Amino acid sequence: MRWNSEERAFAVEAYFSSGCSVIATQRAFRNRFNLAPLAPVPDRKSIVTWVTTFRQTASATKRRTGVPRPVRSPENIEAVRASMLRSPRRSARKHASALRLSDRSVRRILRDDLHFHPYKMAIVQELSELQLLLLNSGVDTSSIPSYFSLRYGLGITFPSLLSPLTLVRCRVEY
Repeated sequence: MRWNSEERAFAVEAYFSSGCSVIATQRAFRNRFNLAPLAPVPDRKSIVTWVTTFRQTASATKRRTGVPRPVRSPENIEAVRASMLRSPRRSARKHASALRLSDRSVRRILRDDLHFHPYKMAIVQELSELQLLLLNSGVDTSSIPSYFSLRYGLGITFPSLLSPLTLVRCRVEY
């Protein structure tokens, strides 16, 4: 079972205050966290491991293994900046691969250090002449079907956004 930092710290304190007794530590743990009589408590091996870790590192939590790798170093930040300026249309994933950094690290550098924000280029439909004309006159064009204006070229009356009493009459011929 996984135990959080508070539970580990309490178990270490209880171990020392009970005179290095694992059984007394388990009883104190059950009382402190209001556990049922058959609920799981840390076993002997866990408590002894936490105490040993506490004596070595002054912390009951697990030690991080390996060499800490500072990925967001000034050199890497500058490398990402130069790479983005060199080819801005390239994806962040491809930049990460080229720089031999993880995708997550490159995205973190872009967002937090370089203040770049993710976006995706969107291709939208071209506006028809009627829609451009109506847009310039202040009319809401979202309800105008584009095929209607292209096929029939009829005059259409729409209410203007400038004034509810004003009507805009447009005629587009092809």
